[in-house]
Amino acid sequence: MIDTRKMIIPISVVASASVIISFLNRNKIAKLNERVDDTKEDVKSVLRYQEERNMQIHSELDELKDEVSCCYEHFEEYKALICQLTAIPAPSHHEERRAAFICEYLHQLGYGQAFIDDAKNVICEVKGSDLEAPVHIFMAHTDTVFPDETEIPVVVEDGCIKAPGVGDDTTNVCAILMTLKYLSEKQIVP
Repeated sequence: MIDTRKMIIPISVVASASVIISFLNRNKIAKLNERVDDTKEDVKSVLRYQEERNMQIHSELDELKDEVSCCYEHFEEYKALICQLTAIPAPSHHEERRAAFICEYLHQLGYGQAFIDDAKNVICEVKGSDLEAPVHIFMAHTDTVFPDETEIPVVVEDGCIKAPGVGDDTTNVCAILMTLKYLSEKQIVP
């Protein structure tokens, strides 16, 4: 037979245990809620950061699109400048005409400081916004190895510009000129 006296637990003990368990559970729930709230704030912070970063990336992409579209807009002008400059003869030590063309082109862009030195180099110093920053020099030579001083025939065929000296180094001179034009048009101070 089962002794029921041993199974009877006073109600006050059960009620006390119930209160203690309930209190402990409330504390656990409160701590869990705090952790959930902290996690929610962390997630919100990460989402805010992602949203700000996405906006920054979209802004940078828009700027890049503008720069790339500017290149496409001016590509025909770039090719025409290459043809024009290539046609001007510039044998070594006789590149006065080509230097004069380049210097005048720079003056028309607003670079009044451009000049031709004694060695027939065109110099155009462009001061940057940070005068303490390192100096960068962009250069390309204007002379060709061809001794003839008559106008050089330039042929454009299948999208290619063909002429003596066009790749050495006329295209690079024109690239520098177009870069300076871009800076001038966009009023960018490097």
